[in-house]
Amino acid sequence: MSIICRWYPNKSALIFGNKVKCPACGHAMTRYTSQNARFKCGTIKFTNHYGCKEYNIMQSDIEKVVLASIQLYADVLLDREEMKLKQLQKSKTSVKELEKKVAAETKAVELLESSITKIFMDFSNGKITKEVFQHKKGIINDTVARKRSEIEKWTEQLQAVSDERASSENIISEITPLLTIERLDKDVVNLLIDKILVHNEKDIEIVWNGKFSVE
Repeated sequence: MSIICRWYPNKSALIFGNKVKCPACGHAMTRYTSQNARFKCGTIKFTNHYGCKEYNIMQSDIEKVVLASIQLYADVLLDREEMKLKQLQKSKTSVKELEKKVAAETKAVELLESSITKIFMDFSNGKITKEVFQHKKGIINDTVARKRSEIEKWTEQLQAVSDERASSENIISEITPLLTIERLDKDVVNLLIDKILVHNEKDIEIVWNGKFSVE
């Protein structure tokens, strides 16, 4: 006597994992049968508290909707990220200006800090009083602090631009192959999709992962 497993019988059944969910109760829908697989909310067998609807939806129908949506979604994402990169290219001048400012102010800080040694030597040699030494040292330290604050701000701006460029390039490299995808697999589903809400046989809602939000 053969035994047929009715839940996730092979690896292809795991393409959606627990992402196909009932929008009423929020629970993952159960996948039935190994051939002509279909999904159905199991909660309704135990309670009608959530208002779950009793219907079956074929896995093949979900795959068609998800595949078409991924291709369209990838196209929108690519347009957005390519636009970002173009804007970043236009900002190269401002980036160079920031880099020059950081370099100039860093050099200025080095000179100011070295000048403390000079005025200390003047104090040690009796050329200036202790009060004058402390006064000049205080002015230099205040100036250095302000310049370091500016350097930190500009450096953060430069890093933000670099991070944004790297993020866009990474997303583009991940998304581009999806424009011509012909078959779904678990890795693609996990990359892009948070969950799939099946409202009914004709209404399937895809909730995308936050990393690839287009809002």
